[in-house]
Amino acid sequence: MRRELSSLDMKFLLEEFKALTNGRIDQIYQDKELFLFRFHVTGKGRLMLKVILPSLIFLSKHKKDFPTTPPHFCTVLRKHLGSARLRKIEQISSERILVFHFEAKEKKLLLYFELFSKGNIILCDDKNIIINAYEKRDWATRSIRPKKEYKLPPTQINIFSLKESQLKELLENTKKDSLVKFLASEVGLGGLYSEEICLRLNLDKTLKPSKADASKLFKEINSLINTKPKPAVIEGKDVVPFSLNYYKNEKVKEFKTFSEALDEVFSKDKIALKLEKISSAHDQKLEQAQRILESQLATIKNLQKKIDENTAKGEFIYEHYTEIKSILDEIKKAREKYSWKELKEKLKNHKVIKRIIEKDNSVVIDIK
Repeated sequence: MRRELSSLDMKFLLEEFKALTNGRIDQIYQDKELFLFRFHVTGKGRLMLKVILPSLIFLSKHKKDFPTTPPHFCTVLRKHLGSARLRKIEQISSERILVFHFEAKEKKLLLYFELFSKGNIILCDDKNIIINAYEKRDWATRSIRPKKEYKLPPTQINIFSLKESQLKELLENTKKDSLVKFLASEVGLGGLYSEEICLRLNLDKTLKPSKADASKLFKEINSLINTKPKPAVIEGKDVVPFSLNYYKNEKVKEFKTFSEALDEVFSKDKIALKLEKISSAHDQKLEQAQRILESQLATIKNLQKKIDENTAKGEFIYEHYTEIKSILDEIKKAREKYSWKELKEKLKNHKVIKRIIEKDNSVVIDIK
C-alpha cells in the first residue's frame, strides 16, 4: 500500500480542505508522528484533520485514544493555536508543502506541513519566523529552528504552471535515460503518475526523453492535472483521487472524497491506529452547546452595541443639558397659552425644534 502523497494528490486534497476555512481550532492531539487537529466550523459542525508524518494528511471521521499528557510540541501548538480561526490554506508551488494561515488573539500565525522526506510541522509568526517545529533540522540552505526565518527547500518545476516551452527545454537537456524517470523526478509527477502518462500516450516508459513529443506530453500532463475527481481505494495497493489506467484491472472501491478513501485505509486498518468509540449523543450535546454559545455571544454583541449607542446619547444630553432644559421650559410655558396646533404653527421654522408629537407630548429637537 502506497503510504505517501504526491504533489498532485495534495492539489485534490486542498479543494476538500477548503471546508475548514473560517473554522476555529477546537483541540489538538498528538501521539508521536500522528496529529489530529479538531475544528469547529459554523454550519458544518466538528471536522477533523489528521496528519500522519512523514507524508499523509486528510480529513478524518475517526479519533483514537491519545496520551493523557500531550507531548511538548503539542502543548506549544495548543498554546498558540487554541481557538485560532483558519483563514486560508495553500499549497506551495507544486511542492508537498501546505501552509495554513490562522488568526489567533489579534495575531496571525502560519502552520507549515512538510510532507516529504522525514516530514515536519513548523509553526511560524506572520513574519515567517519559526516559533517551534516538530523536528529541528539543519541543511546547507536552511535551518528549521526557533527564532530562525522559515525558508523553503530548493524548489523544483511547478507542474501546475508549467509551459510547453519549459517542458521542451527540459526534455532536450535532461540526463535521465528514460521518460518515466524524467517525468517522475524532473517534472515532479512521482512514479505512479509518470507511469500513467506513458500508458495514456501509449509510450514505452523506457523511451529516451529527447524522443518524446513535447506538445503531446504537455497536453497529457495538463489533462492529468485537471482530471475530474473520482476517489477510490485500489484493494491492497493504493488510494487514488481519480481513475487510472494503471489500475484498470484491479478491484476498486469508490468514495465520495479523497479524504474518505484515505481515512478508510489509514484510520481503520491495522496499518494506522485503533478507532476510539465516540458517543454520538455526547457529540450532539457539544454541538448544541456550541450553537447556544454562539447565539449568546451574538446577543451580547448586540446589547453592547445598544449600550454604546445609549451611552453616547446620554453623554450628548449631559453636554447640552442647559440648552435642552431651556428649550423644554420655553415649550412648557408656551403650552399654558397655546394649543399644540397653535404651537406647531408658531414653531414651523424654528432652528432647533423640528417636530411636535402631540400624542406623546414630546418634541423632536436638532442640536449640533
